[in-house]
Amino acid sequence: MQPNTHPDARQDTRATTPATTLRWASRALTRLWPARCRICQSWPCQTLCDPCVATFGQAPARCPRCAERLPAAAPVSLCTDCRQQPPPQAWTLAWGDYGYPWSFLLGRLKFGDDVGLARALGRLLAQTPGLAARLDAVDLIVALPLSPQRLARRGYNQSQLLAAALAAHLPPAHRRKLRPGLLDKPRHTPAQHELPRAQRLANVRHAYRVRDAQAVDGRRVLLVDDVMTTGATLQSAARTLLAAGAREVGALVLARA
Repeated sequence: MQPNTHPDARQDTRATTPATTLRWASRALTRLWPARCRICQSWPCQTLCDPCVATFGQAPARCPRCAERLPAAAPVSLCTDCRQQPPPQAWTLAWGDYGYPWSFLLGRLKFGDDVGLARALGRLLAQTPGLAARLDAVDLIVALPLSPQRLARRGYNQSQLLAAALAAHLPPAHRRKLRPGLLDKPRHTPAQHELPRAQRLANVRHAYRVRDAQAVDGRRVLLVDDVMTTGATLQSAARTLLAAGAREVGALVLARA
C-alpha cells in the first residue's frame, strides 16, 4: 500500500510552527539520557516502568459495546445504557480507567507538549485486553482528527501520535492498516470537556468528514482516541464512517472515564 501523501494528511500529525521545531529538538536531546519513569520517577528505566504499569494498569470487566466499567461481580455483558440505546460502534476497548496516573499522563501529552509519552502509551494500547482478537477483522485503523484551528494551536494531534505508536507495536500486516488523514474534522467545535454532558452530542454532530469514501466502503474500521467520557466524539465519528459505507466501526481508547 502506498503511503498517504495528501498534504492535509501530513498536516494531521503536526503543524509546522516554531513550537513544533522546539518539541522535536527536545525529543532528540531526551534520547541522549536514560529515561525516568513518569509515574514513580525511578531512574534510569523506561518512560513507564513495568512495576507502575502493573500497579495502575487494571483490566476490569467492561461492557463490550461502550467499555463502561461493570461491577466486579457482574457477568460480562452489555451495560444498561447499551441495551436501551446502543451506540453506533459495534464494540469498544479501553486499556484502563481514566484516573491517576493516566489522567495526568494524558493531560501532559494532550496539553503539555509531552509528545514523547505517545510511544510508551502506544505500547500500552497495543496490550489492551481483547485487541489482538479484534485486529484480524479490522481493515483500517483511523485516529480521531482535530479541527484545523485546534491542530494549529496545539501543533500535533495526540490521537494520531497514539495511533502511530500503536501501529509500531503491531505486526506488519496490521501496521499497514493505519490510514492517517482518512477522516478529518473541518468544523471547529468547543472542547468537549468544557461542556455539560447533555451538550456534548450536539457539539460534535456532523463535525467529521470522510475524505475517501471509496476507501471506507465495505471496510471494518477501528477508531483510535485517547480518552472516552460520554462517548459523544467517538459516536459522531462512527456515524460518519458508517454513513460513508463502512461495514463496521469499533473503537479503541487508552482510558475510559
